[in-house]
Amino acid sequence: MKDEDWAVVVGCLAGFWPHQLVPEESLILWRQTLDDLVGEQVKAGIESLYRTGREYPPNGAQIRLEVLRLSMDAPEWSEVWSTICNGIGRFSMERQVEMRAEMEALSPLCVVLFDRIDWREFRFSEDPMTVKEAQVRGKWEGLVADQTRQGALQGLPSAGLAELERVNTAPRRLAMDRTLRAIEGGNETS
Repeated sequence: MKDEDWAVVVGCLAGFWPHQLVPEESLILWRQTLDDLVGEQVKAGIESLYRTGREYPPNGAQIRLEVLRLSMDAPEWSEVWSTICNGIGRFSMERQVEMRAEMEALSPLCVVLFDRIDWREFRFSEDPMTVKEAQVRGKWEGLVADQTRQGALQGLPSAGLAELERVNTAPRRLAMDRTLRAIEGGNETS
């Protein structure tokens, strides 16, 4: 992030939360946490936190998570579930490719969910639809949380810790691909 972008970020923090100014030492650490993100996106993340009623200034990690959340653009569960139900009604088991395409049109993250569901079991199980929905919703919420966590940890030195090594060495995939490519493409350091 350029120095002038960082100055705007610091100005936003001071302007939105004038009753509690952030110490200089904290700002130095927060910049390290946010430096690989695009300044305009960081500013938007801060404004999002402010507009949703946050009383105290967010720390660097909270701002990073908000930028990742906004970048991921995960559809609401109701939209995902509706697409699944409509697809099951319209597409036979032999037409799963078409249903997968509909999920992909909704979000890249939905394709990952699609690939994690045993569709034969889902279609032919005698479980009530409410049970099926709860199972798939649990997978969806776990997937979104995992993607957010991976984005938050991306770039941290691994220090020999298995999860950090996996996050930093695994091929980038899933919904964070688009987010991280956008961040990297717009990143300019000073």
